[in-house]
Amino acid sequence: MPKALKKAGMLVAACLFCMLVSGWTEDLKSIQKTMSGVQSISADVVQKKHLKILSKPLSSQGHFLYQAPDSLRWEYSSPIKSIVLVHAGIVKRYVWKENGFIEDTSVKLEAVRIVMGQISKWFQGRFEDNTDFTGVIKPGDPFRIVLTPRNDTIKGFITEVVITFSQTPGVVSAIEIIEQQGTSTVLEFHGVVLNHPIPERLFENVQ
Repeated sequence: MPKALKKAGMLVAACLFCMLVSGWTEDLKSIQKTMSGVQSISADVVQKKHLKILSKPLSSQGHFLYQAPDSLRWEYSSPIKSIVLVHAGIVKRYVWKENGFIEDTSVKLEAVRIVMGQISKWFQGRFEDNTDFTGVIKPGDPFRIVLTPRNDTIKGFITEVVITFSQTPGVVSAIEIIEQQGTSTVLEFHGVVLNHPIPERLFENVQ
């Protein structure tokens, strides 16, 4: 066999092996097809906020729930207790006080609404039809999708988003949101459970 053909064959075999190991086919249509089967997600989440003025990131721990198509519960247990609920197009934020959670009406939730709406799309694998971001696949193990904003409003506070995929099909292992002035937020998902029933009330009420 000519050396050129032998090398080409080895390259094809290596690519097929990588796809089998990762459990993904690395194109946007196939990613959306795989992730369309995800109806719910439950996971522990670690958030790391990187600021230029700090030598170490600010870290928070909590739990994350997602129910297709657009219901989210983002709950932090430390260092400060807070909950963001997204359900039926309504976004609410609650903070812990001495007597329990109370709704925080002082904070503007427009940026939260935009980010949470995008996260719902990302967990559905909607990268190709996303009018707010352009997605480019970065092959590797793990492989990633890099999103750059098209929308001028989003450009005002996000410069780039990097989504890292687990070897388990349908599972996102990390999301890095790179903001203006070099600030970034990394969300790491651990102990991910897919497609287990989640009571609707968890997206409607803090209790």
